[in-house]
Amino acid sequence: MACVDLLPTTLPECRFSSDVVGEWLLAEVDGLQKLTVTTGMVSVSQLGEFVCKGKHWSINYYKLLSYYSNGW
Repeated sequence: MACVDLLPTTLPECRFSSDVVGEWLLAEVDGLQKLTVTTGMVSVSQLGEFVCKGKHWSINYYKLLSYYSNGW
């Protein structure tokens, strides 16, 4: 019997629409955060990186996973 690895990978499985790709500033009560959106990843200055793992078929709702050097 073959062993199947069911853990998620750091590879994007979906793409963000071109209108959200770029650099953004998120204004919150406790300050600004820089967001960098590429075709399949989001990097947030204070929260780390997130990879796109799913998208709603007709609207721009995305499922993101964060990952760290020691696990998900």
